Amino acid sequence: MDEFLTDSFVFIMSLIFALYFTQMCFETVIPIITQDYFGFGVNEITFIYMAGGFEALVTYVGIAVFGKYVRETTLQSLGLLLMLIAHVWLIVVMPNFEKGNPTHVIYFLVGIFLIYLGSPIASIANTALSSKVLSNETQGLGQGIRRLIGYLGLIFGPTWAGSTVEMPYLFLGVCIALLTFNAIMLVVSCRGLRKKEDDILESSRKNLLPEDEATPLLRSVTSSRLAQ
Repeated sequence: MDEFLTDSFVFIMSLIFALYFTQMCFETVIPIITQDYFGFGVNEITFIYMAGGFEALVTYVGIAVFGKYVRETTLQSLGLLLMLIAHVWLIVVMPNFEKGNPTHVIYFLVGIFLIYLGSPIASIANTALSSKVLSNETQGLGQGIRRLIGYLGLIFGPTWAGSTVEMPYLFLGVCIALLTFNAIMLVVSCRGLRKKEDDILESSRKNLLPEDEATPLLRSVTSSRLAQ
């Protein structure tokens, strides 16, 4: 229970809910907004989802290649920042959308692009960090709790979006409040998360070294002389 009540674990659980909640909110309203304001049909809406999926796939591949050079806490911060920027951008432009205005189509797509970019980055970092803040004995239960909270975000996100789609300030305001709250929690727990990263990195380095290299040289020389 120290492990599940630490600020690091609570932050990770809170953020995974916020990420899935906000992403599913927009995946739910994409057809409604694009049909009502821009006259998009099934083909155009399908293309948006396909493009978003391809963007997310490219992001995952990029993190797989370059992620080993970047801390998970840095990726977490970047993904959260992109999501927050996207929602602030959309709360500025969405209430002023005009039907048939092609410029507003671009405004909306910019916000969707940032969401599909930030969400995979933050999600991957969140998965990696969740395994680092738990011991071997609590990994199974911890990952189960994380999955449960993620599912709650997937359920409540579309429900909230469907009931507030006609009220963009309320719809986006709650999403921004969730992300801002998690940004504050990240600042508070960042030191603890960094320490966990450093401890695991140091442990990995020691385990990768051959036994003769991991053993201090002075100790080896002293033992050799005593044996003689």
